[in-house]
Amino acid sequence: MLIGNRALFGIEYEFLPGTSAGGSWMFGKCCYWIGGRMVGDYDLGTSLRDVLVSYPHIVGDNGTRQCPSLCGSSAAYVCDVLDGILYRGDIARDDIRFIEAAARFSIEPKVDVFSKVSVYCLGCDITARLIARQVDEATIREFRTPLSLVETTISTFYALLDAAYENARSREISDEQ
Repeated sequence: MLIGNRALFGIEYEFLPGTSAGGSWMFGKCCYWIGGRMVGDYDLGTSLRDVLVSYPHIVGDNGTRQCPSLCGSSAAYVCDVLDGILYRGDIARDDIRFIEAAARFSIEPKVDVFSKVSVYCLGCDITARLIARQVDEATIREFRTPLSLVETTISTFYALLDAAYENARSREISDEQ
């Protein structure tokens, strides 16, 4: 199923057939589409429940991604600053405010299918500046699309996964009784 738009910003996912979605594990596949390019290793597959567990923070940061100070910076600079804060400890570890502030821009769930990519979303007025960097490559891709599309797609994806999880749990509880 595709939520959003492959050409702009979308999230594609599916539950693996024949596994009843793995019950509450929700085995399946997931990736992002940014500017017509797949981001994430869709074919690897993952537990969509683990994706769901990563998503409350991503959804919760909707409406907080405005960052005029980084909107005019190069994509390489943005990645260097945010990767440095989030992954290399380039700030004092006791200053959690900066880590939390930087984390709001990271929109990839922390699961295996996204383990080789960082995806950042910066709000630049009504435009989302999406920046994706492959960890093992020097390639940085940037795309601009309406911020409302990105945030609506993220919220819709979360709601659908949450509903699927609740349905799977209800079936498991019924089966146990």
